[in-house]
Amino acid sequence: MPFLEQYMPEVVRGDTKKFQVTIRDTDGNLVDPDSIALTLIKEEASDSPVGPLAGEKASMGVWFVVMTIPNGLTLGDWVRDWVWYIAGRPNRYQSLVKVNDLTERVLSFE
Repeated sequence: MPFLEQYMPEVVRGDTKKFQVTIRDTDGNLVDPDSIALTLIKEEASDSPVGPLAGEKASMGVWFVVMTIPNGLTLGDWVRDWVWYIAGRPNRYQSLVKVNDLTERVLSFE
């Protein structure tokens, strides 16, 4: 069963966002996968997934994807689905991200 984080970062449609993941073995050591990719998935809607997008290495065990959040993305909760392979075996980590529109974040003053 994938792990979903309680903390949910927020992104705004049209913004460019860097998503990062740290990969460790069962002993807690940083490890590099043979390949890694990130896909954004909207589970309760008919939206097409965004990705997969190949990850880039920041440092040992730390990988990232820079993504421009599509303007047409449905607002609400999305799942960041990281999938990586080590020695041909798939691994997965999932966490939530909230997609908002800039107009939802504007405060009105009277």
